[in-house]
Amino acid sequence: MTDSGPAEKRSRQRLLCSDPFSGCTLNYDGTEYSAQSINYNQCGIGVFAMTRLPEQARCQLRFCYRSDEDNIEINALAAERVYSNETEVGHQYGFKFCLEEASAEVRARLIALEERLEQDAKTHRYGLFS
Repeated sequence: MTDSGPAEKRSRQRLLCSDPFSGCTLNYDGTEYSAQSINYNQCGIGVFAMTRLPEQARCQLRFCYRSDEDNIEINALAAERVYSNETEVGHQYGFKFCLEEASAEVRARLIALEERLEQDAKTHRYGLFS
């Protein structure tokens, strides 16, 4: 499964996950896999995993953003894998959130998290200048 061209590109830019952003746990039918969160927007997330994920496209995601100002947690969010780049040294995956299955409260947290990352990008530049 790979990104097949401009027609399937995401409609919103993803933001780099800053230090307060946790890793991501992916649950496939009760089996959990850990991945590093790479980039994010309110519609999806990109992750890097050392182990290959199952072929199954749908899973449940868990991640959070914890800082002195915010504690935003997302648990058991349904997602569908839309991108895979599997290599000998690790694997990159892109997931689209199944927003139609998420509650209004969860969607509000996803938006708040994107806004927080936008603010981080403007003020901290991902730790490049600290």
